Amino acid sequence: SFTFLFPFSRSAVCIAHGRMEAVTPDTSSGRTAQTLHDAAVVRVLKDEGLAFSILRCLSLAEARRLWDVHRLFLRVLDGRVVPVLALYERDWATVRRYMERAAHSGLEGILEREGHPRFEYNFDSVCVEALTHLDFEGLRLLSRRGYDFSAARGHPRLVEFARQALRSGSLKRVSALHSLDLACHEVLGEVMAAGEMSAEWQIDRCIAIDFLGSRLTYRTSALELVTRDFVQRQIESICKRRDDLSKVPFVLACFARAGFCLGGLMRGEGCSGYLLLLALASESFNFLYLLVKEAVHLHVIFATFPAQFQLLILRALDLRRFVVLDLLSFCDFALSGMEEVQSQFDCHVLGCLLDEDFAPIERMHKLGFCLRKFAERNEGAFQAFVQERLESVPLIVPCFSLYRFSVLGCRGPAADAVQLSGLEFRHLGTLVSLAHASATNPSGSNPQGEGPEQAIDGIADSKWVDRNKLPLIVQFPERVKVDEFRFVTAKDEQSRDPLAWDLEGSNDGATWTPLHRQAAEGCPTPLQRKTATGWFLLREAHASTHLSAGVLVGTGAAASSSSSSSSAPPAPASAPPRSLGALCRLARLDRRCLEVHFRSPMFLEFAEALMSKRAFKAQRRIVEVHSGALEVFFAQSRERLEALLLDAFRIRDVALIVDFASLSFPMGPFFERHQAELDAVLFNVWLQPKCWTDLGALRAEVAEWRFPAFFARTRPRSDDFARDIVAFGYWFDIHNLAQLSFDFPGFFDRRFEQVSAAVLEFVESPRPHFVLLRELSALRFPWRRFMEAYCDRLAHVKDDDFLQFVISLEGFEVGSKVYGVVEQTCRLYNKMASQLFSTHGQPSSPVLRLADAASGCAAGAEAGLVAAPSASSASSAAPAPLGPGSAGVGGSAAGVCGGSGEAAGPLRAGTGGEGSGSHA
Repeated sequence: SFTFLFPFSRSAVCIAHGRMEAVTPDTSSGRTAQTLHDAAVVRVLKDEGLAFSILRCLSLAEARRLWDVHRLFLRVLDGRVVPVLALYERDWATVRRYMERAAHSGLEGILEREGHPRFEYNFDSVCVEALTHLDFEGLRLLSRRGYDFSAARGHPRLVEFARQALRSGSLKRVSALHSLDLACHEVLGEVMAAGEMSAEWQIDRCIAIDFLGSRLTYRTSALELVTRDFVQRQIESICKRRDDLSKVPFVLACFARAGFCLGGLMRGEGCSGYLLLLALASESFNFLYLLVKEAVHLHVIFATFPAQFQLLILRALDLRRFVVLDLLSFCDFALSGMEEVQSQFDCHVLGCLLDEDFAPIERMHKLGFCLRKFAERNEGAFQAFVQERLESVPLIVPCFSLYRFSVLGCRGPAADAVQLSGLEFRHLGTLVSLAHASATNPSGSNPQGEGPEQAIDGIADSKWVDRNKLPLIVQFPERVKVDEFRFVTAKDEQSRDPLAWDLEGSNDGATWTPLHRQAAEGCPTPLQRKTATGWFLLREAHASTHLSAGVLVGTGAAASSSSSSSSAPPAPASAPPRSLGALCRLARLDRRCLEVHFRSPMFLEFAEALMSKRAFKAQRRIVEVHSGALEVFFAQSRERLEALLLDAFRIRDVALIVDFASLSFPMGPFFERHQAELDAVLFNVWLQPKCWTDLGALRAEVAEWRFPAFFARTRPRSDDFARDIVAFGYWFDIHNLAQLSFDFPGFFDRRFEQVSAAVLEFVESPRPHFVLLRELSALRFPWRRFMEAYCDRLAHVKDDDFLQFVISLEGFEVGSKVYGVVEQTCRLYNKMASQLFSTHGQPSSPVLRLADAASGCAAGAEAGLVAAPSASSASSAAPAPLGPGSAGVGGSAAGVCGGSGEAAGPLRAGTGGEGSGSHA
């Protein structure tokens, strides 16, 4: 809640719980008085100027919380408040977003239609706001947009800022003004003439830097330090001497500490480019940060020396010095989009891609390297790379809760133990979390502090050691999909490294499925310590016909007695297997590069082969990589696939329909083109036979199919179907139909006479269908209208309390509990009624009808009717008589029986009058 007080109008505006109200203060009690009239509230909500005045008092975070409160708020917030608050709070990401929106003039009409007014910043105001707070990020934002800083030279706030800086002796502020050519010489002369100049400016400064065996000393006045090119001349003289280049960052740091703004050096002229290249080549983040933290015109330097920076990137790729690429990204460097610039990096990127080395590729992408154009320039090699990994997709992805790693051989023939530092799993290129997993080593011999839990703790310096060389078992709390695994060598003892192993999966710990086998020949286990192996692809044994040459599946020697049999013979691995993980990482960088392959004839033939084999699992894994992978294939084969889908609807093959939906098949256009036929098939083949399971799967798995629209299109037939269900009392069918979003309130209104006639039969029966009545109550059956329409008939059969009880059934759950409560209550009151009328000499009857008991009740009314005891006194020997006017007093044709309200719902005692009483 926010409250804004306006003393001049003695009023306030409160925004509480998403509602805006105008209130007046009560001066006598010091508390807020009652809310003003609705007209005043509407006036506040309609007055855009007033709303702007109110909302700009908020912080940016508070304003965003009101984004969806009111339509007017959206216009005011998005059109005026949020951009202003973002500038006041210097949220430059938001400011940049509004600047980019204003720069795209073609979006203006779209934004207006969507309720997003266009906002344009005054760049002079942005410059003043950033400079007065020495916020160089905002100044860099303006510089990248080509802003001329001299345009703000005469701004009143800027002039006052310069005047205060000169009076207070602030070297940093004056130096920042000078770095942007905003020296304000007129202000300097004015302050000096008025004698307001700080004495700090006249003091000579001595800056001394000690190195090993030498000292550099600089003497200058404070005013010359920040208003002349003194620093630039000194740095240029050092850069001319190669042996002194290592001193440059230290000299710059001392000048910065003395109050000089280093942004004055980084303006695209002099030695600025050389300094930036020097910092990047030295791979020193401290040096680079010193240069760029106050730099405003970095993009000018990049544009002035493009060839030098491109050569630096090439050398960094050749030497694998990726820190240089990270530092360039930190400087917001962006490669030119020109083909001749980008193509010179193709050879390096392609080599890294084939080796699945994504570290340089990710960094190049951050620097503006376009992977889509790269894929188009290297179409043949790129398509072969992608297709090789698509064809290696296993038909079945291993999904187990237990994974067993059995070492069959170590590097040293006489190794006394087996050891490793860590075991890791991956699915679709993403690491599987081991935070909730546990590791065991049954019957193993582990030294203290080197048990199986050390294999999954993620610490490189810890290790698992087993002198008995028995399997390591990793257990997850639930089944986990895993398609790759690797391990990390321990910190010592190369002889204990695994060279041959089996990996198996299980869900019960008894039957183990082989997933991967590695023979000792050609083992990829690295010799380096605390180093991870490559990723090994996992496949289940019954997918062995789909394996590549480098993957072996079979039973391990250590687990031959309990493993599943496999026909694949063990053989050495010749090459590391390929998986979809590389494609997933590519898709996360730029999905468009994969689209180059997905529209190629090679992939279309592959997709056709998968579809002909109904290999939906493999296709789903491809769609997991890129949701639109099969779009071109679907477009080319639309007629044939839609005919297949129509047949699936006709034979109620819900599995095939769900498979198509899971592949991102365009179901919406398919439903539109075949709407009439699908409506007829769905009603005749699915709905009328009451195939609720299939209908539920269609509703849950196929989001494009809208059941409310289907029932609206087939309203007469659907209403007849629902009416028959109610008439036959099929409460379970009513419940399932409601799960399909059938409009029961509208149906009750349209078919009230037919439905109420069927309901009346259930109400009139000696044993009412309470479950059906409860379902109708839960679906908002109009009981009040029903009581008004059938009050004459109900008075002779069931009293008002009975219907009140029916209405209260909405709180009970479906099923036998309702029957149990009703039956128990009926037995209780039948027994009580039998005792009551036996006391008065009346014959005992389990079922009493009002018409039969009318004469007895009339006599009871004259002598004083005895009411049934409450639940707490139901076991008393003799019920207590009640006098006239007490509960249970009835007139002619009065009903009988009070009730235990706690067991069967809210019951109330009958009052006097015709047709009254209490009944359960």
